[in-house]
Amino acid sequence: NIQANGHYTGRYFNGTVMCDDPNLKFIFFFFFTFAKNIDQASKYNFFANITYANLVALNFDKKNTVSELSVKANSRFINLANGSIKGNVVISDASYKSDNGKYSVKKMTLNSLNSASVNSIDFTAPFARAKYSGPEPLDIFVKKAIDVSLHSKMDNFFNRDTSAIYSNGEYNFSVNTYQIGNLCRIINRSLYIEDSSKVSFKLDSANVLRANLSSGRMALGSNYLKDFNLFLASS
Repeated sequence: NIQANGHYTGRYFNGTVMCDDPNLKFIFFFFFTFAKNIDQASKYNFFANITYANLVALNFDKKNTVSELSVKANSRFINLANGSIKGNVVISDASYKSDNGKYSVKKMTLNSLNSASVNSIDFTAPFARAKYSGPEPLDIFVKKAIDVSLHSKMDNFFNRDTSAIYSNGEYNFSVNTYQIGNLCRIINRSLYIEDSSKVSFKLDSANVLRANLSSGRMALGSNYLKDFNLFLASS
């Protein structure tokens, strides 16, 4: 039930992929413009409209008896002549239904930059905002943060990758929550995170990792933390 077609001419490539199945209905468009010269940019555009996806029937969700998704996504990426990649993703009309209820989001945006010296991510949604900046991609920051905070201090318990070489510089990652209550209930009925909760991580050029978690209330079932501001540092 999947149909695909594409057309390539000169510097342009476009195509369409469609699926009309009882458990998965979507249409996907893409349009690429390749650089004519080495000093020009290449552009990549994508649009997806998933009108219906039964995640239980597709074996993506094995915890719920009902798990249905619909969403639209529009993305643009530019590969600049210097090797940097700029991206913009807009997710709209997202709706998810599970055993825990139904949750909808009108619009979410993600802007990113990946270059040799600067990497950044800015995610904005009605329920939260997340930001990252650093000299390396986010996954490398996570690996480095774990390495300098755990592996280097407790090498008897962890197999540390001593061959890893990281860039010098400052890394920052933060998440601020807004109206996140309904999303928490979709994830877990007993999960609660109060609005305006914050978590942040900073890793400086001296490999000192600082973390901060603050919230008016966080709870999972009968276990909860209230009006707390937690600071951690590892060097």
